[in-house]
Amino acid sequence: MVRLASILSALNAALALLAGILLVSLVGLTAVNVILRYFFGSAVFGAFDLLQAGVATVIFLAMPYCTWRDGHVAVDIAYNLFSKIVQRCVLAMSDLISGAVLGLLAYRSATAMVSAFNYGERSSLLGIPFAPLWGFIALGAALGAVSCAGRLLLNATNNLHLIPGTSEEEIVQ
Repeated sequence: MVRLASILSALNAALALLAGILLVSLVGLTAVNVILRYFFGSAVFGAFDLLQAGVATVIFLAMPYCTWRDGHVAVDIAYNLFSKIVQRCVLAMSDLISGAVLGLLAYRSATAMVSAFNYGERSSLLGIPFAPLWGFIALGAALGAVSCAGRLLLNATNNLHLIPGTSEEEIVQ
């Protein structure tokens, strides 16, 4: 279990770091674009294409990390009123449904990647190929699904505390 948690933590952290670097780059591009528009009346050529591709990539590179660390927004009004067993069941159902949806998304993104590659689909202005973007989406969704499966396994074996930055008490109270 420790090895599984370590591998998933490392993979998720690496993708999150890559997403963070890309996000900072996108912020810089946006700032330069705004300054150029405001002061000089011109813009960065293709900024919209770059931002569109970059944001989709950032979202799906960061999603597995957020999924692994249970960092998604959750409404838990009544969650703490239930016993630990019910809380574990709720977590398991959440991870099961999320994993299934992410797995389906990974599959559909992979088929879209192949299609985009075969047809040579590109953005209209800069000609950015769509196949690698679909690949990043497929990779992020697949790792998110694997993270959900890992969380299910850790939950079933009472080892959720192996996920860095979390403790059993935070998750199941």
